[in-house]
Amino acid sequence: MKILVTGANGFVGKELCERALALGIDVIGVCRKPIQHNFFKVKNGSNFELLTNIELSEEFDLGNKLSDVDVVIHTASIVHSELENENSIFYDSSIYKSVNVNGTFRLASKSLIAGVKRFIYISSVKVYGDFSNKDSVFTSETQSNPTDYYGLSKHHAENEIKKLCSNSKMDYVIIRPPLIYGKGAKGNFKKIIKLLNCNLPLPLGSINNLRSFISIDNLVDVILHCTVKNQASRQILLVSDGDDISTSEFIIRIAYAMNKKIFLFKVPISILSLVIKIVKNNNNYSRLFSYLQVDTTNTQKLLNWSPPFTMEQSLKKTFKDLND
Repeated sequence: MKILVTGANGFVGKELCERALALGIDVIGVCRKPIQHNFFKVKNGSNFELLTNIELSEEFDLGNKLSDVDVVIHTASIVHSELENENSIFYDSSIYKSVNVNGTFRLASKSLIAGVKRFIYISSVKVYGDFSNKDSVFTSETQSNPTDYYGLSKHHAENEIKKLCSNSKMDYVIIRPPLIYGKGAKGNFKKIIKLLNCNLPLPLGSINNLRSFISIDNLVDVILHCTVKNQASRQILLVSDGDDISTSEFIIRIAYAMNKKIFLFKVPISILSLVIKIVKNNNNYSRLFSYLQVDTTNTQKLLNWSPPFTMEQSLKKTFKDLND
């Protein structure tokens, strides 16, 4: 089998390429920027080819590289963390549309013309919005309700893929992960690590929500399952570690894996929320205190899959890798 992976030098793409190569799968990696020749650990018995300077926001040419590819796995996208220091475009929908929507459509169209059998799209739980209700969880049947440009762009990209594949031989799989953590993760996971490295007491002991998470190890495992499982065809799949915990508990587990002592003291949620709103950081407020749970029952039944790694195992591996 041969796969093509976009965003091959990114958080998800790099791990996916290396895991596939270790399994003897031939891989074509696609990157936007040139990278060092030793960036990937290429195993014996598998073939690896790297295509660089591929800009999804513009018309791009993959030549005939897709002609013998069985599965395209599209992990590349513009996310919030890449725009945080560019305030002029952070709330501009055009950059999300150019890469996440138009770029996805171009890639899927080229895949269809080339005869690719399956197009796997790594979407996001953000298509549902920033939080779930306390007494309910997101399922694949939950109506999409994105509340920001990123979530909206993922929702539109999903629709483009479904329309394109509706009357064609190429099928698709859409995977919607929650927060992904592991070596190389950015966003909130990186911020938590930075916070813990300050070695300060944290006023987060009163948070009693429930949130779903998935490690990069478990995500890559389920993606690779989707390359071969017929049952995944034309499905929207929710994935997680299957271990929903509070934000406070997540921070405690990260600290334990880092061998860091941590002290969380309790401050009323009303006071914390007021402080966060005063500093105009409402997005972080919702992520900190809100519920966000996904139901993975359908995914596990369809694929006969369960997460092979516990959160503790994945966190331990994360910080072992970071320290090596």
